[in-house]
Amino acid sequence: PDCLFVSEIQQAVLDRYRQAGLPVLHLQARTVADIQANLRLLGEIFQKSQEAETLCRQMQEKLDLLQQKIAKIPADQRLRVVRLMSDREVVVPGDDSFQNDFIRLAGGIPPVWGQTGALLAVTPEAWQKFNPQVVYGCGPGLPTFGKLLQQPGWQQVEAVRQGRLLNFPCALTCRASVHAADFIAWLATSLYTKELSDARNNVLPQEVLSRRPVTIDLPLVRRAELVNSRILDFGHKTLLVELNQPSAILSTLDGPRQGITTVGNHYTPPPGWP
Repeated sequence: PDCLFVSEIQQAVLDRYRQAGLPVLHLQARTVADIQANLRLLGEIFQKSQEAETLCRQMQEKLDLLQQKIAKIPADQRLRVVRLMSDREVVVPGDDSFQNDFIRLAGGIPPVWGQTGALLAVTPEAWQKFNPQVVYGCGPGLPTFGKLLQQPGWQQVEAVRQGRLLNFPCALTCRASVHAADFIAWLATSLYTKELSDARNNVLPQEVLSRRPVTIDLPLVRRAELVNSRILDFGHKTLLVELNQPSAILSTLDGPRQGITTVGNHYTPPPGWP
């Protein structure tokens, strides 16, 4: 190989090939700023600096917009949030994990355990002292995850008592990736649904941003277009199909319908789901 990328669990590989004189890179990210720095380095290595800079700019624009929205939430209304790393035991990220940077950028208050590392075991005493108001995990283990926190000593926190246990895809929660800003926005709207769904707190105007014709070669279709819009500061997409005559359709939501002249399919991004 011309170059090796390793993680911290591959120390033996790191030692072997470093001694062999091969370039070995360990791109660890503890913050979103680290993710952007790694992207720029990869852009240089693969001669894609412009593409890397575009990704960094897009990420930062999303984060800057989100920070303007979160700034309107008073400090005394910010929520204490914990990322739970297992559905079998109460383990959490260390203080230096990018997971806690995600929480911070989403407007939450992450815990300070006084320890660093990818995984920490938490005592019931430390858990109750922090008293999380929201707990989230990832993957299909949420039902077990709920049972885990119902054990004596773990259920005596606000998040468990109020049932504020959230679940997200592992591909977003566990990756220090180019999609970090998208997950942070989703986490923020899950934490502060009421505040961030209030149109009075919008940073940008709600408007149609663009309309693009779409060719659909079917006898019943008169015209079709893809509409990009901004709703509650997040990008939405709508496919609109106009029929050339009033028609009968079968809707999975409403059942049989008569006299329909337009049908649509609307995409709401994850931050809009809550």
